[in-house]
Amino acid sequence: MVHKFFLLFLIALQGISSAQIYPDQNYVIRIDSIFQYIETNEGLKLSDDGKCISLKDSLTNGYIILKPQYSEFPFNEGLPSWNGTALDDNSSFKIQMRFPYGSGWSPWLTVGFWKTNIWGTYGSTNYGGGYIDYDNVKLFSYQNAWQFKIIMTRTSIDKLSPTLNKLSFFTSDSRTSITIDYNQILNDNPEQIFIPTDFIYQYGVDPQIGGSICSPTSVAMILRSYNIDVDPLQFALDTYDPYFEMFGIWPRVVQNAYEYGLDGTVTRYRNWSDAREVLSNGGRISMSVGEPLYTGHLIMLAGFTNDGRPIVHDPAKSNGYSYIYNKNSLSHSWFDKGGVAYTFYDSDSISV
Repeated sequence: MVHKFFLLFLIALQGISSAQIYPDQNYVIRIDSIFQYIETNEGLKLSDDGKCISLKDSLTNGYIILKPQYSEFPFNEGLPSWNGTALDDNSSFKIQMRFPYGSGWSPWLTVGFWKTNIWGTYGSTNYGGGYIDYDNVKLFSYQNAWQFKIIMTRTSIDKLSPTLNKLSFFTSDSRTSITIDYNQILNDNPEQIFIPTDFIYQYGVDPQIGGSICSPTSVAMILRSYNIDVDPLQFALDTYDPYFEMFGIWPRVVQNAYEYGLDGTVTRYRNWSDAREVLSNGGRISMSVGEPLYTGHLIMLAGFTNDGRPIVHDPAKSNGYSYIYNKNSLSHSWFDKGGVAYTFYDSDSISV
């Protein structure tokens, strides 16, 4: 089904390739505005400390629908992510989205859940106007609006409620990733910087799943770079998505890092200098890369040399600490794939 929808997606782009390419946009709403955005509330409340939403004390299930949000520019791709908590297998929350379709709205599409899949059904992932490609919203026409639905559940009222305090949606025009000026990319030489960490070799974490855990391993290295103690195997196991049977679903890995104290978002980068600015401001980046280096992989951006070459911590290599790839190869590997990354900051440095 996904392949069918992807074909329709490509067909829908024909005939508009010479039109204006719309810029990336990042829309983040935190708890101080989430509660103000509520259109429908069935059983959720603002926590006593005002830092998150949760189930009302007497309920095991509830949901809220937020008012429509509107982007400044149209988009046909989007990266959703969120930050919240679900402390054990007795509670969970699910995030759904919908988009303009026909004279109304699309059906609700499930874009992810946390932590355990204790739902009766997962929910829809496609409709006539687009689909959820694991962790990436892909639409067949350009839109400028969306709605979020947050659903919470727990097995009994004596169990702790899940919570949520941040929603993010990073919107893009798919044509941006195929109109890259590589002369500009390769001549972009940020100033020297380096982020040390305790290196983790993913294949050494566990012989059974080592080849599948580049995403959680790269984020475990980010946690360690903040001096946050983490067991990389447990972090990987908690990240595992039982619906897609994968360890690398983007918003799920970002969400898991929030449980350890990091404020995270799934984002895109289109040049090296923007990534360097995040590092210089105390942030961390895990890059989603592809060909020509890998078919699909996650690596931690560690910094830049004194002549502007990127440095990475690559968990797939036993010698991957402070590794320097050919800049041209790494640039194509990241930016051709859309420049997708996890962007993190220490939660204590974020003003709510």
